[in-house]
Amino acid sequence: MAAKTLSDHGINDFLILEATDKIGGRMVNTDFSGYTVEIGANWVEGVGGKHVNPIWELAKRYNLRTSKSNFDNLSSNVYNEDILKMSIQDPV
Repeated sequence: MAAKTLSDHGINDFLILEATDKIGGRMVNTDFSGYTVEIGANWVEGVGGKHVNPIWELAKRYNLRTSKSNFDNLSSNVYNEDILKMSIQDPV
């Protein structure tokens, strides 16, 4: 997003640095027992106000699968690598 914004404003001589040895910031996935699991960014905030998050606009432009939620039904599960559901109190 930073590079696109700079380029859109005619700035073409810049260097984007990442904090780790991969590109994408918080966007990251990993293999977990044969499945691809997202472990980085999982939602986009700021989609219904006066100023819309530019990441949401990109998601819509490229027809990414999205859904809106107010998180009333938010829940989470923890699984081990054998895809067995664990209690939060279980040791990792």
